[in-house]
Formats: sequence, structure tokens, C-alpha cells
Amino acid sequence: MKTGSFQKNKIYYKTNSNSYQATKQQKGKISKKNSNNTQKKDFKQNTVVQNDNKHNTQHVTKYSNKQISKKIISNKCDIKDRGNLDKNNTQSVGEKAYNLLAKQENISINKAKNLIDSGMVSAKGVRIKIGRIILPNNTKFEVMQPLLNTIFENEDLLILDKGVGIESYSLEQQYSPYKLINRLDRDTSGIILLAKNKEVRKRAISEFKQRKVHKIYLALVSGKIHDEIKINKRINTDKNTHATSYIATTGKDALSIVQPLRILNGNTFVQIDIPTGRTHQIRIHLASIKHPIIGDILYGNDSIASKRLMLHCHKTSLLGYEFVSKLNVEKEFGIE
Repeated sequence: MKTGSFQKNKIYYKTNSNSYQATKQQKGKISKKNSNNTQKKDFKQNTVVQNDNKHNTQHVTKYSNKQISKKIISNKCDIKDRGNLDKNNTQSVGEKAYNLLAKQENISINKAKNLIDSGMVSAKGVRIKIGRIILPNNTKFEVMQPLLNTIFENEDLLILDKGVGIESYSLEQQYSPYKLINRLDRDTSGIILLAKNKEVRKRAISEFKQRKVHKIYLALVSGKIHDEIKINKRINTDKNTHATSYIATTGKDALSIVQPLRILNGNTFVQIDIPTGRTHQIRIHLASIKHPIIGDILYGNDSIASKRLMLHCHKTSLLGYEFVSKLNVEKEFGIE
């Protein structure tokens, strides 16, 4: 674009080597600098130039690409994750969720953030997914209390009934020097096994590898399932900061057997048997057949209105033992 006079009320956005016309038009002049001269200087900047006829001045605002991207992402998160919380809400915008939660519970901001990240906090029946979401000052939060009960113990094993919000690996610290035999996601409740010595842990891991361990899960899934379904799809996992799995022909073999127990209001209460134990296996398998678990904010699309992930490890059999969770699952899932 050549230097020259522009029509009334024009705003131009200048980048590395070009000028782009925006919405308004004003009288004024703007010169396009040579791209070779501005490449190093403006490589990380977007510049907004606006002529103001009223005051005969020119306003220039510079934003870094990082700032622009961060703002766009933040706005998208706020709009998406606020969901039903501010629908029909006439209250004025207040503070970030973790600030409000810290005040309500009289706890530190870091603890409030951890509670939200653990999926333990909800408001108006909606789980709070992102701590930085802006909520009205009068928001009332509901905080789940993590449960942890011992259901069996002898000289070799400690068997726990883990509630939602507890990281499996934290149990090794809590019950040191015992070591985990299995692991559950933070959002999944149910049977956790710890070995008290190396010998029994080695035997237990050997049974897992030989697929001699029998595990039964209970879940509430989206949609109606009328007959037993066997899902035999290979799974790959990206184990970065937060592990995520996906279906892939080059992945590890994985089998989930889904048995419907009850249909409730368009959803189905199911039992799942998993001879294999891949990361997020049940969650990704059910999502792959268009029946995601209610409350699964990672793999599900319409599960935001649930207070928890509706997945529970109900029974585990190994080393000649059968361990059954004492949790009232139907009450926990709200389907009594």
C-alpha cells in the first residue's frame, strides 16, 4: 500500500510488511515502512494506528503476539467454561473463582486453585473447571470432601477405597514405604492396592501382565445402551504434563466389555470389565462409540453439568483375593 491520503474514518493495522484496512475511516496519512527495515523491529509486534481528526492526533497501540493470543484464549475459556453459571444471571461480574473460593472457605489461594484443579468444586450443580473464570461475588461453592477408607489389610497388602480428588501417587507418600500396585485417575473413585513388601508387589504385577487380574468398573454414560458391547480398539497415550489417550491402529491392544445395567433418562448405568489396563482406557473407549462418561470433561462433549466423573472401580480380584468397594455408587451418582 502506497503512502497517501485516506478516506474519512479509516483505521489501519500495520504488521511486519503490510498494512491492512480495518473498520472505520478517517482522514490522515500513514506511511508504510520498508519490510526489510521493520522486520527485526516489528517481528514480535502488531501495531494499531488510528487517526483522530477531532484532536488532530494519531494513536498508536502496540501489542505483542503473546499478549494477543493469551487474551483471545482467555476470552474463549471464560465464555465456554462459564456455561450455565451466568446464564440468566443479572449480577454484576465479580472475581476469579479461586479468589472467591479462598474467601468463602477461608483458605489460601493456592489451596483454592488445587481444589478446583482436583475437580472438587462446583456451583449451582456445575463443576468449576478453570480457576480463573470470572464469577459473581455472591457465588456459593460446594466443595466435595475426599474420602479414603481402608477395606482390607494384612501383612502383605493394604487395600483402600479412594474418593474423587485424590492422586494415587500421593498415597505412596501418605502410607510410605508401601508401594502402589495399581493406579486410578484423580477423578475416578474406587479400589487402590498397595504392597507392603517387594515380593508381593512383584507377584501382583506379574498377574497384571498375565491378565489374571479381574477388574469391574461402574459408570454412568451418555445415551442408551441396550446390549453388551465389546470395544476392541488400540490405544496410544501422550504422557506429557497431563496424559491423554487416543485411538490408534499403532497403539497398544485394549479391550473393554460394556454391560448395560439400567437406562435412566436417556443415560445408561453400565458395568465395564477391562482385561487390559491402558491409560484412560474406559474413558476413551466409551467416547469412541459416542457414549462418553457423564462428567468426563476431557473426552466428553456435554458433561459439564456433572459434579464428578461418573466412573468407579467397584471390584478387583488378584492373588486369590476379591476386594469390593463399600461405596454406594448409585447414591454417589445420584441415580437411586
